[in-house]
Amino acid sequence: MDGNLIVADCDNHCISKVVPFDRRVSTVAGSRSAGRGFADGEASAARFSRPCEVAVDGNNTILVADCDNSCLCKITSEGAQVTTLAGSSDAGKADGEGISVRFSEPWAVVLDERGRLLVAEPANTGCLRVVEASLAPRLAVEPWKNPLTTVVEDYAKLLRDTRASVADVTFAVDGQRFPAHRCMLAVRSPYFKALFASGQGMREEGSRAAGKDIELEEVSAPKFAMLLEYLYAHKLPEGEEWQAGPGPGEMAVVADRFQASGLYVHCVRKFVGGLKVGKVVARLVHARDCRLTDLEEAAMEYLQTNALAFQVN
Repeated sequence: MDGNLIVADCDNHCISKVVPFDRRVSTVAGSRSAGRGFADGEASAARFSRPCEVAVDGNNTILVADCDNSCLCKITSEGAQVTTLAGSSDAGKADGEGISVRFSEPWAVVLDERGRLLVAEPANTGCLRVVEASLAPRLAVEPWKNPLTTVVEDYAKLLRDTRASVADVTFAVDGQRFPAHRCMLAVRSPYFKALFASGQGMREEGSRAAGKDIELEEVSAPKFAMLLEYLYAHKLPEGEEWQAGPGPGEMAVVADRFQASGLYVHCVRKFVGGLKVGKVVARLVHARDCRLTDLEEAAMEYLQTNALAFQVN
């Protein structure tokens, strides 16, 4: 209930609220001093007799299994008005509606996903009663999520928010336009930090307000899109993404140019892991042409380690 704990205080015949933050306890309904009884009413005017368990619905209405009064009570969230929902002080076993229902020491009560109450009565052996109360089901509690995961997901959403009021720079790459956010790119890449510090993208050269784009050459749209996914959401390409798009060697070139160090390290690892006898020479040439020393050294080491295999072939 609003983050607080609702407790059935059976020995004191009342319903209490516990605030976890400061461990403060207050009485919601019933009376510790007046003791047990059977009476509807507002807050302290109501009386319970050994309330055993509570449930709270989606509107913060409290449902009480009042064991010795053989009934179920409802406490509203506003004013703590207590009314008898079903049953009466006369114990028994009878289905029906409202006070015509008979319980015998209702001990446990649970609210199901349809807003119904499930009532357990040990005195009525093997009995589980269903009360159609048209209550609001509890809202599903989302599982705990690492705050860092949430931040990354929010940055990924920001990448896809292309509204002019949000994005403040646009890149023209391979015939496509990529709206972006200068502060995000600057903090993630020294290349973009230097680019914006030089003035380009901040005033007439690349400002969206001026209707100008920053043109980037020698990079394809798919590679630039993959770079942005990394810079915004730290997404590292895996598996099928390499098959459908640029390979690790090609993306290593892009990561190196735009100084995306984490993406570069990832590409180098994937490049090394994908080296094969039939393709290593072509990859060595590609690495040398691109002047990527890490890839070139990895390909050379692979050649030396597998020299026997090349001789057999």
